[in-house]
Amino acid sequence: KWPPTPIVESAPSVAASTATPAAAEPASPGAVAYTRCAVCHTPSGEGMPGVYPPLAGSSWVTGPAIRPIAVVLHGVQGPIVVKGVTYSNAMMPYGTGVPMSDAAVAAVVTHIRSGWGNGASAVTEAEVARVRKATAGRTTPWSAAELTALR
Repeated sequence: KWPPTPIVESAPSVAASTATPAAAEPASPGAVAYTRCAVCHTPSGEGMPGVYPPLAGSSWVTGPAIRPIAVVLHGVQGPIVVKGVTYSNAMMPYGTGVPMSDAAVAAVVTHIRSGWGNGASAVTEAEVARVRKATAGRTTPWSAAELTALR
């Protein structure tokens, strides 16, 4: 008879384990939002050499919080020097085409300021609201010189 009847071996029975697998810790809102950034800056925060700067160990990230907040809100356009390397690419505002709440901006900026060994402080919604209000009229990405002047 064709086709032949397949031989099916049953799997050996395995006693149910009484151990409960460790529950995976849910990702923080900042880590979830960062997945969009990771396309260029990579999941490890190391960036792409010569193309997109690292966030890990970057003084632009760990310095005054106003700078990364401003970059997320309005973008940045090179040249910009990060860890001794000049980058001349452009980053659009994180929420381009999709409005971001102050909470969402605070979450992603806090994530990059505290991830990969960065030890900078968390960012609050109130800080983001202040920067958003102070820079509301901005229509172009920041330059490195403009970011340096922010206090």
